[in-house]
Amino acid sequence: MIEGQRLAYVGPPDETRRSEPYDRVIDAARHVAMPGLVNAHTHTYATLFKGSYELMPLDLWGKGYLTMGILMLVQTTVNVTKTIRDNVESEKLIRKVEDAKTEKLLLNINRNDAS
Repeated sequence: MIEGQRLAYVGPPDETRRSEPYDRVIDAARHVAMPGLVNAHTHTYATLFKGSYELMPLDLWGKGYLTMGILMLVQTTVNVTKTIRDNVESEKLIRKVEDAKTEKLLLNINRNDAS
């Protein structure tokens, strides 16, 4: 279903949708309705240096751009490493909490048996 210029619903028509009044029904068999695509490709880091390389010789500009790329690669590697470490550490913490809950449960059972 399209409302204005937006794709509002995708899926099989249920009873509610069948009973709604529509301005126009289009037979879209063998067609595709899809939202507009967004280009998410960016060079955000390059905005910091905007205007810095315009008058620079091409070989120096390339070296500067390559250096920025290497720095971004290092930063990405550090971020990925931290993310993986955080996931591993959080799993360890969850296991410790579960072990503590199990230990408490067993202690309570032992206390109840002793009474």
